Amino acid sequence: MTRLALVVALVACGGSQPPPAQPEPQPQGPTDTRSPIEKRRDAACDVVAKRTSACAAESEKALLAAGKISQQEYAEATDPRVIAKAADMYAEKCKSRDYSSRQIRVLEKCPQYESECTPFFQCLDNVQPQAK
Repeated sequence: MTRLALVVALVACGGSQPPPAQPEPQPQGPTDTRSPIEKRRDAACDVVAKRTSACAAESEKALLAAGKISQQEYAEATDPRVIAKAADMYAEKCKSRDYSSRQIRVLEKCPQYESECTPFFQCLDNVQPQAK
């Protein structure tokens, strides 16, 4: 009878339980090996590139209004794919440069402080190395 009670108890309890499943670790992407200043530079370059391309489109609009380019030329120059490609090229070139912390700060702040294109480009003139 004791054997029967033991078997019934084991069946009722289900015997030994497997350990709860642990969530599988998610595969991590590649580790970002850029330094903090390189990360700042790259982020600033992306913002400046988009803003520069938007200003180029604005410039094309002014040329169209002045009659200096045709509607077709305007449409080609302001095609979203052309604008995006120009921004990508600018950002790629910008990210390939070695900037000082001061220069990166200029890249970060010009888009924040200057809402109009001409003052924005004048602000970017300060990215040039300082004379010693």
